[in-house]
Amino acid sequence: MILYGKGGHGGIPQKTIDPIVATSAVIQGIQTIVSRNLSPIDSAVVSIGTIEGGTANNVICE
Repeated sequence: MILYGKGGHGGIPQKTIDPIVATSAVIQGIQTIVSRNLSPIDSAVVSIGTIEGGTANNVICE
């Protein structure tokens, strides 16, 4: 899955669409898949392999 946003300067986040925040919501949703859909007696694993969000200072990534 790839999430894209609209990058920009960290000082004006209201003009961006931050994909890190969206990714956080997806991660929380994924973590509830097991707890809300399977019996506590059953075992299951959900893994998230890699998250990349850029490395520039004071910049919200695209």
